[in-house]
Amino acid sequence: MEAQLFTLVSAEDPDKIFAWGMEIATDDDVEAIVYRRDPLTHRTMFGVHNSAEEALARYGNTRALDLQWEYQ
Repeated sequence: MEAQLFTLVSAEDPDKIFAWGMEIATDDDVEAIVYRRDPLTHRTMFGVHNSAEEALARYGNTRALDLQWEYQ
């Protein structure tokens, strides 16, 4: 199993983080876990997606976001 961290950020200002995530790959599967805290309600939200790219497509359909991979 391998894991890669990523961040979904504003396309206009990459310093504004929308969500953090981790894409987890096994021999036969990939999924991404996304964490974010709503800035208005302060509610914590988690999401599970088939990949980091799918998470970007899901959340990026209502706002301009970019996917940034975190390299160690």
